[in-house]
Amino acid sequence: MLRRLLTLLLLLPLSACAQVFGDDYETLGEGSQRWTPAQAGKVEVVELFAYSCGHCADFHPLIEAWKRKAPKHVRFSYVPATFDMDNAYARAYFAAEQAGVLDRVHGALFDAIHKHGTVPKYNATVDELATFFGSLGLDRAKMAALMRSPQVDARMQRARDFAVANKLGATPSLLVDGRYLLNGRSKEDRLRILDELVARLAVPKQAPKQAPKQAPVPAPAAAQ
Repeated sequence: MLRRLLTLLLLLPLSACAQVFGDDYETLGEGSQRWTPAQAGKVEVVELFAYSCGHCADFHPLIEAWKRKAPKHVRFSYVPATFDMDNAYARAYFAAEQAGVLDRVHGALFDAIHKHGTVPKYNATVDELATFFGSLGLDRAKMAALMRSPQVDARMQRARDFAVANKLGATPSLLVDGRYLLNGRSKEDRLRILDELVARLAVPKQAPKQAPKQAPVPAPAAAQ
């Protein structure tokens, strides 16, 4: 998978690379993409993650806590790393999203892999992940079919295109508005940078318009 990722990144034009570098974030160049359509007054925050990634598992409770306190103008999305179209873990994410059970599944799958060892950390199959869905009380056959569905195929391709266009080669990665890729020395430092960038990108509220001042009414002339 790593060799395939490096090959994909090397094939990208130079203009798609990050062009401005800073201590806190990189500003992506031409060709970068948002995950969701732009919406007036909203700031998009995306985490590229992988269920097999131990750093992502450690980061998960931190980003979930951040989401609960995020300003109302933030629109947050998870995007699984999908450089391999047969990646069953990413397919499990999109199947759960399609079935409307993502809140029930997302954290539980991290725990099943990294805490309980009930799901393989690497190279799990669709059938193994369907068994995991069944352990949560979901319809195993339905979830297996969803993981293999054309709808999930399309989401997998979209996620792959998104990651390649933005040169996202590591997990977890935080991307803001399809333009800013966060750096940071630690998970907590990334969240500090995220707070500052989200606040900076917030649309300022317009001050209420004041009524125009009226010219003073002249005093009546004194009677002669």
